[in-house]
Amino acid sequence: TSHASPAAGHYSQAVKNGGEVFVSGLLPIMPDGTKLSGNTFEAQATQVLRNLEAILHEAGSGLDRLIQVRVYITDVKNW
Repeated sequence: TSHASPAAGHYSQAVKNGGEVFVSGLLPIMPDGTKLSGNTFEAQATQVLRNLEAILHEAGSGLDRLIQVRVYITDVKNW
């Protein structure tokens, strides 16, 4: 979808198989490609969740149907 950060490299934003959607790793990047790496943790996390929601919506799913989410943080204070 163009409503989320573009896939970097050689992979897709997501893949559908049967009734499941597998979303690739997401970074704090806006749909236009602007990187938010210098922004606050909150701003970065919000953008990642917006990207996730847009990708799931495009695949016919939504945040309410998530089974698992794995988050990597660089500082425990952001836990």
